[in-house]
Amino acid sequence: MLKDIQATIDHARRQVASRKVGVVGYCMGGSYAWLSATRLKPDAVVGYYGSKVLECIAETPVCPVMLHFGSQDRHIPVSDVEKIRRARPELPVFLYDAGHGFNCDERGSYLEEAASLAFSRSLSFLKATLHA
Repeated sequence: MLKDIQATIDHARRQVASRKVGVVGYCMGGSYAWLSATRLKPDAVVGYYGSKVLECIAETPVCPVMLHFGSQDRHIPVSDVEKIRRARPELPVFLYDAGHGFNCDERGSYLEEAASLAFSRSLSFLKATLHA
């Protein structure tokens, strides 16, 4: 998967005049977004409820990263989110009163208020990092 993400980053850089590329991932993609930030060279990363982030938290990101989690997520306990925050205090890590998949409007766990706030934060973060 990381090879596919790197190929996409490379392709996007060839297509985009600014040459800055961000990676956004949800669920399993949120975990791969983190790995992209630590093992590849994107210009910014946003990860939503990546369950494997904590397992690889010792890896150092090479770009700005923002992470989003739900406090009601049965797959990622709040205690894990707190461990991520303690390990990486420099990162914006947001916790919403929502479950896993709160951003997917095709799931029962979708929560419009949390999804809207997370999207707004993500968009501001990406604009600031990719257009700087």
